[in-house]
Amino acid sequence: MLSGRVDVGKGVELYYEEYGKGKPILFIPGLTCTTEFFEKNLEVLATDNHVICYDPRSQGRSSITESGNNFLQRGHDLAAFIQALQLEDIVIAGWSLGSYDAWSYFQLYGLNKVRAYVNIDMAPKTIQMNEGDWSEGPLEVVHGMYASILAENQAHFFDSYAHYMIIRDVSEDELNWIVEQSRKTPLAIAAQIVADATFCDFSDTIIELTKQKPVMHFIKQDWSEAAENWLDKNTPGAPREIMGGHMMFWEEADSFNDKFHTFVKSLN
Repeated sequence: MLSGRVDVGKGVELYYEEYGKGKPILFIPGLTCTTEFFEKNLEVLATDNHVICYDPRSQGRSSITESGNNFLQRGHDLAAFIQALQLEDIVIAGWSLGSYDAWSYFQLYGLNKVRAYVNIDMAPKTIQMNEGDWSEGPLEVVHGMYASILAENQAHFFDSYAHYMIIRDVSEDELNWIVEQSRKTPLAIAAQIVADATFCDFSDTIIELTKQKPVMHFIKQDWSEAAENWLDKNTPGAPREIMGGHMMFWEEADSFNDKFHTFVKSLN
C-alpha cells in the first residue's frame, strides 16, 4: 500500500491510499467517512487493478476547511485529484454521499476519463418530491437527520446511524470505531454537507451517464423496491445487486468483492 496527499487548490490537501497495478478503480467514501471504511475491499480488488481511495475534503486525514463543503466544490476537488494522479479510463465507485462527489464531477467535467461507474447505495436525490422518487425520504426525514447532527446533549449522530448502516448487531468495538472515524469531521461541517445535499438532484445525470457508460448499482435491502422501480423506469437494463445494509461492502465483504470484481471483469 502507498499513501500520499494531493493539493487540490488553496492549500486543501486530500489524503489517499493506492494498491496494485493496472486500470484504475477509484473509491469515494460517504458522509464523514474515510478510506478505512474500505479496508476489506481495496487490497482484495487490487489483484489485477490499480485501486485508489481518498478522503474528501474535511473528512478523515484530508484538510479540514470551513469553506467548500458543498458538492460543486467537491466535484472540482475530484477533477483536481484525477488530474494530479494522471488517471484515465477510471472505474469510479461512490458510496452514499460519495456518489454526489462523482455525479457533480460528471456534470462539471464530463465522462472522458470515465470507464464505468459503480453506485454503492445512493439515491439520485435527497428529498422526495414526487411519488416514485428514489430518495432519502420526505423533507421531515431529511430534516430529522440534519437536526440530529447538531443536537446538543445527545450521542454523536453516527451512534444511531451505525445501526442503520449495518443490519446485524453492531459490537461496541465496531460502533466506537465508526464514530471515531466520523468524528474526524467537525459536526458543523457535517451539517454543511447534509444541507447542501438536500438541494441536489442528480436524476438526469444518472440517466445520461447510463446512456454513455456501464453503470452498476449496489442497493441495500430496505429501499430496494423504490430503487428498482426508479431504475427500471429511467435506466432499464442497468445491472444491480440487492444486498443487506448500507455498509454491505464491509458487512458482506466477500460477496461484495466478488460481485464488484465480476462487473469490472465484464468491462474488458
